[in-house]
Amino acid sequence: MDAILSIITSFLANNDNIDEERLEVIKYGIEILLLKVLFFIASMLLGVLLQSFWECLLFTLSFSVIRSLAGGYHADTRIKCFIQSMCMLMVVLVILKLIQRNLFSWEIVLCLSIIAAVIIWLTSPIDTENKRLTNEERKILKIKSRSILIIETVICISTYLLNYEKVACSIMLALIVTAVLMIIGGLKNTKQIS
Repeated sequence: MDAILSIITSFLANNDNIDEERLEVIKYGIEILLLKVLFFIASMLLGVLLQSFWECLLFTLSFSVIRSLAGGYHADTRIKCFIQSMCMLMVVLVILKLIQRNLFSWEIVLCLSIIAAVIIWLTSPIDTENKRLTNEERKILKIKSRSILIIETVICISTYLLNYEKVACSIMLALIVTAVLMIIGGLKNTKQIS
């Protein structure tokens, strides 16, 4: 990853007269983009391997949108982030498989997703040690996260009523994971303050 970033930033520095500070911002943006692309590709491969491509895609999209606005726990390093994300996704896909085979209760996921939605509604956004939010940013992100929460909830209810339970369940699990990460992030923030 670092080698790719060095090549790209060297190319930009040599071909465009970009000052050092702006180059660091661009490098950070490219790093985030590469990480997201890598995670997306790895996620879809995992979905294919577990024969759950569409569920994986729906979960990843739902999770990415609400998570980016609601905030919460973030791993300390890229490697930890990737490993934790892949483990989390594997657990989600296994739970989806168990629900499809009636080995795990759909009702439990429904109850947990309602609790998760309440947590997201009441506590988002959760900032991190590396990215503290101003009051203005907090207000904007709260409105956006609540809007996305409403949209995802409507999609979830609609798809369930139309008998697309896999879609509904994928979105519900995205809300549950988001709420868990928000709780962990909030607890981590509390420990850092005290």
